[in-house]
Amino acid sequence: MQDCWLREINCWKCGEKILWSWAFGARPGRRRALKIDVDEGKASALGVALADINSTLQTSLGSSYVNNFINGNRVQRVIVQLDAPFRMSPDDVKNIYVRNRTGTMVPLSAFTTVKWIYGSPQLQNYNGFRPTNSSARPFPKSTGEAMDAMEKMVRQLPSGIGLEWTGQSYEERLSGSQAPMLYSLSSARRVSLSFRAV
Repeated sequence: MQDCWLREINCWKCGEKILWSWAFGARPGRRRALKIDVDEGKASALGVALADINSTLQTSLGSSYVNNFINGNRVQRVIVQLDAPFRMSPDDVKNIYVRNRTGTMVPLSAFTTVKWIYGSPQLQNYNGFRPTNSSARPFPKSTGEAMDAMEKMVRQLPSGIGLEWTGQSYEERLSGSQAPMLYSLSSARRVSLSFRAV
């Protein structure tokens, strides 16, 4: 359960062009986290070591690397974790067992309590400013046209709100001005190759 918003933007128009089929953005702020409290006294009384509890939780809810095996001519990793349906809700912790010193399986629910809490906020800065990240899929136009329309829309917003591209969009903008030069170089190379072939 993350503190974020999901917005459907169907047929939103910037001029006459359909811009996005959907957009997603994350609001910075407090995040919900699942907290598992371990009663060390009860665990010790049941003969369960804290290291075993941590290892069991890591393997069950996260994952653990076991080893490699050879499958044909490929070396593949063996990763162990609970199947997704068995680790989807906080109640699933009740069904996880850990081995005690005598070899008996003890349920985690015997010495743990599970609850949702609010964790510390995730604060991100981008060039010294607090951003709101968003992702979108252009529909039905190209990404370049969608990015142009987004820049046009941001220019209409009040001062103090800006837009910067990151990741693949940034690379696309960076290389966009180089396209004519790269095309001419590839054409010249093709002409020289065909000239040599004749």
